[in-house]
Amino acid sequence: MISLKILLWLFAAIPAGLLLIWLGLRGRRINRVPACRQCSFDLSGSWPASTVCPECGVGLKQSKMVVTGQRRRMWWLIVPGGLGVALAGLALASALFFTLSGRDVYKYKPVSLLLWEGRNASPEYAEAAVKELIDRMITDKITDPEIDQAMSVALEIQGNLDKPWLEEWGALIERGMLDGDLTNEQKALYRQQSGVLELVARSRVRLGDPLPIAVRLKETRVGPETNLQMCFQVNEVKYTSDGKSLPVATKGFFSTFGGESLPSQLVYAYIAGNASQYRWRRPEGVVQTRHRLRSTDKPGMVSISVESLSAEVDMTAGSMGQEPRMPTRLKKGGTGTTSNQWVTSVEIVPADGSSVELVPETEQLKKQMLWCVTVDDVLANVDPASKDSNHKIYATISYTDPKVPMAMEAFIWIAGTELKVGEFTTSEFPKERSYDSGGQGKKRTIQLSGWFEGDLPDTVDVILRPKPELAESTPDLVSIYGDELVYEKVQVTKQKRGGT
Repeated sequence: MISLKILLWLFAAIPAGLLLIWLGLRGRRINRVPACRQCSFDLSGSWPASTVCPECGVGLKQSKMVVTGQRRRMWWLIVPGGLGVALAGLALASALFFTLSGRDVYKYKPVSLLLWEGRNASPEYAEAAVKELIDRMITDKITDPEIDQAMSVALEIQGNLDKPWLEEWGALIERGMLDGDLTNEQKALYRQQSGVLELVARSRVRLGDPLPIAVRLKETRVGPETNLQMCFQVNEVKYTSDGKSLPVATKGFFSTFGGESLPSQLVYAYIAGNASQYRWRRPEGVVQTRHRLRSTDKPGMVSISVESLSAEVDMTAGSMGQEPRMPTRLKKGGTGTTSNQWVTSVEIVPADGSSVELVPETEQLKKQMLWCVTVDDVLANVDPASKDSNHKIYATISYTDPKVPMAMEAFIWIAGTELKVGEFTTSEFPKERSYDSGGQGKKRTIQLSGWFEGDLPDTVDVILRPKPELAESTPDLVSIYGDELVYEKVQVTKQKRGGT
C-alpha cells in the first residue's frame, strides 16, 4: 500500500539522483591549463610540441582530446545521488513486490516507523499503521517497551488539539487498558482528554446589556468502546486586566433547560465511541450564563477570561449493573476535576447603539431565504360541540441552512388581526424547543402557538419579522436578516380537540 504522491516522489528521485551523479563525476574545473581528456594530466610544457600524452599515451591529435582546465570529482554530489537512486529503486521494487504478491507491507514495518506514520501520515495510512499496532498487541508480537512507547504517543496525540483524532488511537489505548498496560495516571489522563470543551461568548455587547456566554462539548477524542459521562459548569468569569469577577446578570438570565438556575449548574454529556460522534443526556448539552459588565466600562474592546470546571466518569465502573454515582457539584482543585481557561475579546457599543447588524434585503437573498425557511402548516384546535370560540393555533416553521442568521418574531394575520404566536432564532444555542432531522443540510423544525378568539378562516398569512433584541440575548448572533418574510394564504388545518 503506497500512495500515488509517494510514487511520484520516488519516480522523480531516480532521475534527480542520476543527475547528481553525472554532475559529481564530471567534476568542478580547478584551473585553465591544457589537460588530457582521458586522464586529466596537465599538458603544460608538452603540448602541442608532443602529440602523445606522457601519462596515459593517448594520441592528442584526436578530436577534442585536449581540454581546457583540469576537473576534480565532487563526491558530495556523487554519494547522495547514488544513495537517492538506490533507496528510491529499493522502495519502488518493494512496492512492486508487495503489490504483486498481495502481502501487507505494514506487517514488516518496525514499530518506530508505524508510530511515525501514525503521527504524520495522511488519515488513511495513519489508520492502517495504528491498526497494525493493535494487531501486534493482540497477537503478542510487540515488546513491553514498544507498548509503553505506543501508549505515550497515543496519549500525546489525544491531548494535541492541532492534530486530527483517529478513533484507532482510542482503540489502541483501550487495548492497553484491557491488557493492563496503562498506569492509573495514564488512565486518568485518557479520561481527562476525552472531551474538548468550547467557549462561545458574544463578541459585541451594548453598554448596559448582559454578556451571554455558552460552554459546550465541541469534540470527543476516544475509542469505539469508551463509555464516559462528562459533567461541566461555568465557574468564574472575570476581567483579565484586573481579575475582577463579573456577577451573574439576573435580568434575562435563563438556563438551557428552562427556568432559573445558578451559573454553577452542571451539564451532563455522554462521551461514547464512533470517532467524533456523541450523544447528549439532555437535548442541548450546553450551559449558558449571562454576566453583567461594569457600568463604568466605556465603548471599546475589553478582555474577558472564562473558567469552567469539568470531570469525566467511567460509566462502566458501576457495580451490579448500576451506573456510578455522578457528582452534583464540582470544586476547583477537587479529585478528577479539570479547570478549562479561555480568554476572549468583547466589543462594547454605546447604549443607544445596536450590537446586532441587520443584513439588508436583496431580491436574490429574499428568494434564498424563502426557499430555506418554510411554514409547514398552521393547525387550529376546535371543538364543534362547544360554544367557546377561543382556539389555540399552532404554526410549524422549518429552516435548513439559511443564508443569513435569523432572530424572528412570528405573527399570523387572521381576520384582520395580527396574532403573535412566538419567536425563534437560528442560534446554535436556542431557547426554544426544536426538532433536528440530523445529517447534512440539517433541518430544524419549531412549533409556535397562540390563542385566537373568533371564527377561523380557511387561510391565513404568516409573517416573520426580525427582532434584534432577541439576537442580543444569544452568544453567537451578531448579524441577522433585516427584513420581513411573508407567507401568504397558508391553509389552516382544523383539528378537533382530543382527536383529528
